Amino acid sequence: MLFTFKKSVAMKALPRYNGPHVIHTQEAPEASGEAIMAKPNSMFYCSLLGGESFDEFAHLGSLREVMEHMQDEELRHLLRRCREGGRQDWPVEAMLNAYYAMIVLQYRSIESLRRNLAANPTLMRVCGFPMKSNRKNGVRVPSKSAFSRFMKLLAQLEREHGAMYALFERNRDRLMELCPDFGTSLGFDGKKLHSYSTGRTRADGTCSDPDADWGRQVYRGVGSDGKPWSHEVKWFGYRLHLVADTRDELPFDFRVEAASVSETPVCREMMSKILSDTEAGARCVDFVADRGLDDDQLRRQLHERGVTPFIETRRMWKDEPLGDIRKPTRALCEDRVDTMVYTECGKVYCVCPQSGEVRPMFYAGFENKRQTLKYRCPAVEYGLHCAGRDECHRMGGISPNAKQRIVRIKINDGKHPMRTFGPYPRNTRKWKQTFDRRNSLERINARVGRDFQLDDHFLRGKSAMHLRIAGSMAVMLAIALGCLEKNKPDKMRSLVTPLAA
Repeated sequence: MLFTFKKSVAMKALPRYNGPHVIHTQEAPEASGEAIMAKPNSMFYCSLLGGESFDEFAHLGSLREVMEHMQDEELRHLLRRCREGGRQDWPVEAMLNAYYAMIVLQYRSIESLRRNLAANPTLMRVCGFPMKSNRKNGVRVPSKSAFSRFMKLLAQLEREHGAMYALFERNRDRLMELCPDFGTSLGFDGKKLHSYSTGRTRADGTCSDPDADWGRQVYRGVGSDGKPWSHEVKWFGYRLHLVADTRDELPFDFRVEAASVSETPVCREMMSKILSDTEAGARCVDFVADRGLDDDQLRRQLHERGVTPFIETRRMWKDEPLGDIRKPTRALCEDRVDTMVYTECGKVYCVCPQSGEVRPMFYAGFENKRQTLKYRCPAVEYGLHCAGRDECHRMGGISPNAKQRIVRIKINDGKHPMRTFGPYPRNTRKWKQTFDRRNSLERINARVGRDFQLDDHFLRGKSAMHLRIAGSMAVMLAIALGCLEKNKPDKMRSLVTPLAA
């Protein structure tokens, strides 16, 4: 059975609306910003009404702070020079602000940015676009081809002049002026960046992203049942090499390379560049990294520049347990018979020559003048009885009448690698507290992937990837600059928190 419905009189009376997507009512011109924000869904109402007070909006407030504190005069000058003699439909300043908006407002693509510009006239005014309209499409926004050409121009300027990276460096230098502690504690970590390409080779031998390649990373460990496990991860794209401040959780330097490029040589080059800088090298005190950067050359490079390395040690020795130590050990003095042994991670033990009991040596601190680690006898320090005390003193060449035996281990002397013996042993509180700050690098990488849309994007090519990374890092520092100038250091890492004008 078919049912038919007639149009009601009210529906026939409604005129067809083809104008801009802005609702005009009699109450709207008289309503203040406080009255609009007091309504439910105030962000929706105020964006449709096109109100001027957008400080209440978390995203638009952050976008305004980015536009105010981004030191991009040189970049705007380059864009104007490239625009000379061309069409002037849309100002380059407004297009650049729209690029910042795509990063701050977390838009995946150009089309999502255009849709939000058309639906939100306030965002159009914030970016600086002229309010053009037509009867068919409402508010007029730049076309997709205009945005695509602008993105290609930004990528070209990044390849030839490093314009966006220079903008990031200027923001970093300004942040170092405002925050004296910024850059004292640095760390390194890498992040996988997938390309918007499958990596498959065409019939002619080419690929949709020729700059990217395949990366491989293997994770190994020992389970709770004592059995070793391994997990291999492969991806096609790039790798982000990030040096960041571990206290403020802000980026300090970065590089984008192909996925197959190893982290260790890149980290050595980046730290050499940072430590060569007068101001940055003078304020850096310590450096943390995971076991992927377990390299003696990197440790010596940092130690010679006065930077203390806190780098986790890989397990590379074979299992040769001694006594009740469940880790492989080696003799501390290889040229003579002695009771001192050590593990790969730098723990020193004393083996009693009479009973065979194994005790950890008492760590007495690092002697800076001698550049040595000082250890004392555990039996004397803890008030224990040692049956082989006299024989231990004889093996160590110490007088039998000495109160206790003291062992000094010189670091970076060529006898023992720095990956085993550094200025701070791994079992000390200082080492653990400093190394725990490495988690800040994981949080920065998570924000880069989640908040700045680097885990779900439409980017191909190294220049486009480097441009997006540089823009995201510059935005992070610009937000931090705005928070410091507003005396809100607790909001330095927030992307959506509104700031008072």
